[in-house]
Amino acid sequence: MMMMSRTASFFRIAGLMLLFLVVAEGLLRIYGPALLSSVVRSEDRGYQLIPNIQAARIDPESGLLLRFETNAFGARDRHWTDRALSKPMKIAVIGNSFVEGAQLPNAFRFTDLLERKLKDMGRDVLVMNFGVGGQNIINYLDQTRYILKRFKPEVLVIGLNDTSNFMHTRQGSFYQDQRYSYTSTQQGVTYSATPLTPLEQRYRWLKSLLRQSWLVRATFEAIQAVRVNVTGYRHNAKTNACPLPFDMQNDTSRQAFDLTARLVADIQKLAAERLLLLQIPGDDQVRQNNGIPGCDFSLPETRLADFAASHDIALVQALPRLRRSQAPTHYSGGHLNQLGHKLIAAQLATSIANRY
Repeated sequence: MMMMSRTASFFRIAGLMLLFLVVAEGLLRIYGPALLSSVVRSEDRGYQLIPNIQAARIDPESGLLLRFETNAFGARDRHWTDRALSKPMKIAVIGNSFVEGAQLPNAFRFTDLLERKLKDMGRDVLVMNFGVGGQNIINYLDQTRYILKRFKPEVLVIGLNDTSNFMHTRQGSFYQDQRYSYTSTQQGVTYSATPLTPLEQRYRWLKSLLRQSWLVRATFEAIQAVRVNVTGYRHNAKTNACPLPFDMQNDTSRQAFDLTARLVADIQKLAAERLLLLQIPGDDQVRQNNGIPGCDFSLPETRLADFAASHDIALVQALPRLRRSQAPTHYSGGHLNQLGHKLIAAQLATSIANRY
């Protein structure tokens, strides 16, 4: 009798726990998009935003209450109809949060402004924003493969942010059941690719399944928040240290740039003459906060200009134009404000109209 009572108690507790998890998952599916990250990894294109989200968010930088919507392709953009996708000129823009422009309504992002400016010039064009916050150059390579195959754009714009896209000497990802990586050292950049074992493939399948759960996503983000607050981890925590992309005295700075350059070269192999690089500066560069010894906030521009010229890649550098502005072009959190997006759109429209 006692054994039956214990068994009944066990199943009662298990049932309540299961009910709690189901309710929590349901609530997070309703309210999660307004509170949690919406980035998810897709097996055929790397990281993207979760498709078909409709939510409202308060952006901490701009302080605006914004509609957060993604289309069926996992892009923070309007729905692209078959008619729109059949336009004679399609421009796909890949990048991180500086391209996604989550601090503003969509209509004020440089991609949306670019489309209107080109239409005013008589171009029948569709500009597609594939920006995903937090992503790096190797993720742009993943996206490039998918976007060129699926949408066949006439122009592929890669938005490179000086602060975040020139930081790493090693990057890796997955493609067609292979793990591939790039490593940059003083001897150069090396590439390696290794097939996934059956166990690794099953592990990736399990992770992709778990990523569909908002409860798992919420748990992961809570762990990350604890890590930041408890351990005191901060990116570039030493405020008096020169950020790596601008450090003239650090060999790692050159190695990190070489890694990005190699990945851009591999993107060029896929996109050919359709590739256009857009270099987007951070707030420190625009304000020329160069009171740190050995720190050159124009260093990425100089390096990328030399690389683009030697590889015959079209390049638009926004730093000179933003520095000429009398008004701030960034929010205090570091992302572009409305004026910054407006200036970049104007510069990019002129370049595209003259080249394509």
